[in-house]
Amino acid sequence: HAAAEQANALAQTKLGNMYLKGLGVPKNDFTAIGWWAQAAAAGNTDAQFNLGNSLQNGSGVRKDIVSAIQWWRLAAEHGHTDAQLTMGIASRDGIGGIDPEPDRAMAWFRLAAESGSTQAREQLVKLGSPKRVVHQRQETRPVSVVGVGSIEDR
Repeated sequence: HAAAEQANALAQTKLGNMYLKGLGVPKNDFTAIGWWAQAAAAGNTDAQFNLGNSLQNGSGVRKDIVSAIQWWRLAAEHGHTDAQLTMGIASRDGIGGIDPEPDRAMAWFRLAAESGSTQAREQLVKLGSPKRVVHQRQETRPVSVVGVGSIEDR
């Protein structure tokens, strides 16, 4: 608790995870959301992704798919592989006010595949992407999503 209370975003994210699962603390989705919100505001992409998931499911907070998309996109734009995969699915299926856009979905899936996501590689194959799918990015750095655009651009 001490590190989380001192605005340590990683500790806040981990404490939120503990509250979500009831590990060493009483299970409490609302408290988990509070810790993730602080960490997400500080730029922690795991917390941003977790907030998106909670907003999608209505866990500890009012269900709000549009806000979920915003948190996922923010995490995805900063290299969070699962968020990139999720944005690919949202773009493919047209959820949260997004029209289905196969090209945008492919761009998100490619980014996730480059970070090592097997699921993203499978999605690229299903969408008929060229067989030249990168298997894993060799370096770790924030990913620029130039050309993918944002939901607000619509």
